[in-house]
Amino acid sequence: MIWPPFCPPIVGATAQGPRLLCRPDYRSAPVLSELAAAHLLWLWRPAPLAPSSPWLPLVLAFADDAPGGCLLTQLSSADGRQRWPVRSIRAPRCVQQNVGTSMGSARNATCNGLPGTAAAILRGRRDASRLFVLSAAHVFAGSPDASVDDQIEIDGHVVARLRDWQPVLGAWRPQTPIDAAIAEISAPQADVLIARHPGMAQTHAGNLSFLDQPLSILCQQGPLGARFRGWWSGWVDAPEVPGMRDYWLENGLAYLVDEPGTGPGDSGSALVDARGQLLGLHCAGAPRSEVDWNALGCPIGPVLERLGCRLGDGSRHGLAPADNPVRVRAASPAVTPRVADAPSKSSEDTLARTIWGEARDQRNGAVAMAAVAHVVLNRCRKKSWWGRTITEVCRKAWQFTCWNVGDPNLKKLLAVNEADSQFVLALAIAGAAVARLDGRQHAASDRLGDDPTRGATHYYSEILSVPPKWARGKQPCAQIGRHRFFNDIA
Repeated sequence: MIWPPFCPPIVGATAQGPRLLCRPDYRSAPVLSELAAAHLLWLWRPAPLAPSSPWLPLVLAFADDAPGGCLLTQLSSADGRQRWPVRSIRAPRCVQQNVGTSMGSARNATCNGLPGTAAAILRGRRDASRLFVLSAAHVFAGSPDASVDDQIEIDGHVVARLRDWQPVLGAWRPQTPIDAAIAEISAPQADVLIARHPGMAQTHAGNLSFLDQPLSILCQQGPLGARFRGWWSGWVDAPEVPGMRDYWLENGLAYLVDEPGTGPGDSGSALVDARGQLLGLHCAGAPRSEVDWNALGCPIGPVLERLGCRLGDGSRHGLAPADNPVRVRAASPAVTPRVADAPSKSSEDTLARTIWGEARDQRNGAVAMAAVAHVVLNRCRKKSWWGRTITEVCRKAWQFTCWNVGDPNLKKLLAVNEADSQFVLALAIAGAAVARLDGRQHAASDRLGDDPTRGATHYYSEILSVPPKWARGKQPCAQIGRHRFFNDIA
């Protein structure tokens, strides 16, 4: 028997007794008593060990107060001709994770909702000019009072209007294959969000099919690794709605998240595979029990189908930076963002702020900042579309994003002064770099040193779960701190 799709706990009367209904009048549907159905929390079908491997036994989880007679060892079909082994356990309920605040949070400002995370920018299926920001339904519409046109706040600013969502919380135990919502957003606001959160520029959907496939959760604190464990259906508890069985999520994704695991505010985070393709949305956390998974999500396919959207294609109007989830890009962008005014027009000051903004927080800040300075010099020497001077190269749109309006690093970059020891070091490195480009000697030339990047003109940070397209199939010529450098990008 192939199961998913799972049977939700809806009991129907038949000649053979109560049963779970997955489709109307299916005689092969498994029988479950009304008592067992009343105490059932969730069902989990473990993923096969490999795509061609047989299915593992179904796991049924019941509430702590379930009578012992509910703990079944097998299920039978309604006509009694088929039997399937099952494993029954007692387990805690699964709870949404949109309680908390942090950078990148999203919430319904009209209803003063609890914050979660925005996952991606989508396009309308019928009207591709319309753009939507995607998150979990219980993030954008977590209150029974939520309605169309509610103001959606992301990163502390109202940027979108609620348009559609499923399930509708507060309805009588809704059954749904998704926990997702969309809010309409303008193209300029979408560009700002993608500049801040490059992982929101998703263009391809992935798929999960066998046990321990790797995936990542693009949480607010950074990407978290996880392993796929199987398909799940069950009751989910929404903290803002009374009761503990607020909606039944069918055919969701179960996965085991690496330590420290997901936490408050992570609901709505994007799930991506090893190639960076969008798999779905993170929906809930689960206390550890007898099963080897601790988090739940819903797959992206039903989300796009139910909400009438599609992934972006990397073209203009809000999705232009899709190829550039990093600091440096290989081609001229189709959309030019606003770039902040520098506090000083001098090359030294501009370069110092650039390398401070890009690399100050790495373990060996001096070496990391010097490496970024060499990338700027290498671009200047090529006299390409990046620019011919240090200031032009540093301030080129979509290249060093610390200068882009809307980047969270920008305020710090503009305000820093000599009271910051790392900025003093950046000024020394920048002075040596400007002197070297001009063919002069500088007292701090040892701070700059020889080029450790081997002539690199591009780099990206290893903390990104999805490498930029220009880096795919390429081997880095150097790694310095968290940055991977490339000297062979056309």
